[in-house]
Amino acid sequence: MVAEELCKQRQERSVHAVTSPIRAALKQKDRSVSAVKREGLRMNAAKKTYIKT
Repeated sequence: MVAEELCKQRQERSVHAVTSPIRAALKQKDRSVSAVKREGLRMNAAKKTYIKT
């Protein structure tokens, strides 16, 4: 639980953090390539997050 909170805070501090609606959509297993491209995101492999491009 604590780790999740820290991760959330770190993502919110990050300039490139994905906005909440998009993050929510990605959490709902909508990780298809087309969905990610439609939102204009790319994977940051090191942090396992999607960042706006």
